[in-house]
Amino acid sequence: MANTKITNPELFNLGGSTSATQLPVMTTTERIAMSTPSVGETIFNSTTDKVEYWDGTKWYGITYEVNNLILWLNADDTNSWTGSGSTWFDVSNNNYNATITTAVPGTGTINGATYLNLSTRNDYFKIPYSVHSGALNMTSGSVITWLYWMRMPSIPSGTSGLNVLLKATPTGGTTNQVYCRYYNPSIQGFQPLVYNANGTAQVNAGYIASINTSDWVMFVASYDYPSNNFQFHRYQPNKTNYNNTNLGSVSPQYTGNSDIYLFNEPASSYGGYGQVGEIRAYNTIFTTAELDAMYDDQKGKYGIT
Repeated sequence: MANTKITNPELFNLGGSTSATQLPVMTTTERIAMSTPSVGETIFNSTTDKVEYWDGTKWYGITYEVNNLILWLNADDTNSWTGSGSTWFDVSNNNYNATITTAVPGTGTINGATYLNLSTRNDYFKIPYSVHSGALNMTSGSVITWLYWMRMPSIPSGTSGLNVLLKATPTGGTTNQVYCRYYNPSIQGFQPLVYNANGTAQVNAGYIASINTSDWVMFVASYDYPSNNFQFHRYQPNKTNYNNTNLGSVSPQYTGNSDIYLFNEPASSYGGYGQVGEIRAYNTIFTTAELDAMYDDQKGKYGIT
């Protein structure tokens, strides 16, 4: 220890430029064995490789994901969802606000989490290029991960069961750059599609990663155009985690810019429905281990233990 001093208003000060302060290091098993931790207690978890703190109810991990967060639409935050007006506000500080294109959805609460109730096939939200200025582009050179928390408690079957989740089009157009939907034919599943510049869906994994309709689900779609790597992940209680880290490649890739549609199928009768807790976008690709940790961090908000 280089020097230790206690002064007012400082309670404790460790000075030095050749060494660091080390937190208690323990495994998850050792952390669970701790009796009655105090609010604010902090450790380094060697199982998850993260700093974690106790908030009085549960342990939370401090991750670097916030540094890569570029969009956060959060139904549980009154700064994001005001309950009126025509905007779902982005609380990532980037102001990539989503505009409501039809009726304002209602809200509800389940398992302690507030959601927007998309109970019909109305088109709901749009983030045009003029708002995001390229940060949410789904074209050549882009790296972006989309993370959703949703429930889909009542899914029709057949054509009416086509549930639009995410769509990207060239600015001002309606043709597909990216299309992600949940479909309920004879086998339920997500269908993440990525189109080449000729309009062909070269990434088409079919119907993958079915869900339990009664439970909250976290699903993640990642688009790494420079590496030509496209991924899909699904996390849900009572389901084995689904991690597909190589859906396919795309060539030639779209260039230019994108308009983003959420639960919205322009120039079509299709749209989205379900109960939406939040939508996040990141300008990076996460490893499966990092997504595992993110799910563990976020699931408590949705009453998942």
